[in-house]
Amino acid sequence: MVVAIKIYDKFKLTSNAQIKKSVQREIKLLATLSNTLDTTSSMFGKGHSSIMRLFDAIDTPKQLYLILENCQGKILHSVLKKQLNGNLTEKQSALIFYQIMKAMDFYHSKNIAHRDIKPENILVDLDSPSVMTKVIDFGFAAQSSKKMEIFCGTPAYMSPEICAKLKYSGPATDMWASGILLFTMLFGVQPFKASNEKELFRKIIKGSFNMPVVTSRTNGTEKAYLFETHPEIKHVEIIREMIDEILEPNESKRATAEHILRKYAKWFENFK
Repeated sequence: MVVAIKIYDKFKLTSNAQIKKSVQREIKLLATLSNTLDTTSSMFGKGHSSIMRLFDAIDTPKQLYLILENCQGKILHSVLKKQLNGNLTEKQSALIFYQIMKAMDFYHSKNIAHRDIKPENILVDLDSPSVMTKVIDFGFAAQSSKKMEIFCGTPAYMSPEICAKLKYSGPATDMWASGILLFTMLFGVQPFKASNEKELFRKIIKGSFNMPVVTSRTNGTEKAYLFETHPEIKHVEIIREMIDEILEPNESKRATAEHILRKYAKWFENFK
């Protein structure tokens, strides 16, 4: 079996307490998700098909080796940048988002929140029939059934409650980020844009956004479509309703992964 190996130099970990804590947390939570808490008994854990698995952690005097699942595909951020219009098809977006929701539903059931969902932390294989998708990098993840208060994540994907520096639900803030991700995959732009972080946070806290005009380029010809009339998007009302449910400013009313999988099952099934 081919594996991937992530190597940390020990001197960098010992000289930076924050990085050391992040790595320790990632190992612990990935071990939980990969069912490999007791690494002495079995190297290969069962895990979840849409989460990169940790098989083992080997600590030596000079290096720390993480033995990880060797996954096919590319980082979603790079994939989007290479698309002609900066976005994916509705089918590709649905297949990727379904797997992200399944992964979230799984780790949220264990009171684990990723806290940094963004294209850079999603691995996709557009060449596979199901567009195989993996959630990776649990360096900011945390496990708790209580509200959290550590300010973390990537600004454009932060939830209103984090931007307002309030205590927040980890799963709810993951869901908000997933809504930004879905919007970006479908339209090639983000719902909240600003010239500076302060203005960006103000817009996110307000939670008001518009469906974009989508630009399509074919054979050198560029044409702009309203979201509602774009020929490549077939399920306009379903997508609008789902995004509205996820990008709900009130975290107590925001949709959960379980809800999205149940309510929009037919949309996902259209593309399997």
